[in-house]
Amino acid sequence: MPATSPPLPSDIDVTPDIDGVRYTLPPPLEHQSRRSVGGMLIMLGAAETVVVGGILLGVIVTRGFSGSNLLVMLCVIVGIVLLGAAVALLGAWLRSARTEIATEREHLRVRTRLGPIRRSRRLRLDRVEKIHVVDEPPTGLASAPQRRGEPARFVRLCVELRNGRRHTLASGLSRRLAEPLAGELESALGL
Repeated sequence: MPATSPPLPSDIDVTPDIDGVRYTLPPPLEHQSRRSVGGMLIMLGAAETVVVGGILLGVIVTRGFSGSNLLVMLCVIVGIVLLGAAVALLGAWLRSARTEIATEREHLRVRTRLGPIRRSRRLRLDRVEKIHVVDEPPTGLASAPQRRGEPARFVRLCVELRNGRRHTLASGLSRRLAEPLAGELESALGL
């Protein structure tokens, strides 16, 4: 990477930390389908709760159920509301993927969050040799290059260790985000 890298895009949230700097990346582009599915699940959960719950509540009010029938209908309505809320929460969970890369005193830390699930990896700084951008292998029509010879639409930000091993820091990024971040990380780590 050149010593002067382009400025970081505004999509990347840079937060100074006690030990270093934390870079919070936007949701990966390759997972736009996940974001779309998440949005559809949120709408489906809300619509299912309102429409089906409203119909059953209307039946109870107009028919005048009483006794055990009323209890069964109320349990069905509560179940439908809970199912709709669960579907909507699943959709919100799918849409909430984030990756953080943090430079610390002795470590480079990568944390991927998908709702309440977190995966964290620490790499010792003295083992890091360089940070570079690698083309993502095409996984479908959305990620394949439009024409032969063009670079891939999505790239991975990788770190190469002194022993020759590679670790992926973030995947599904656009080149516009990954290249400046790689330069920024290399300069922050003194590589």
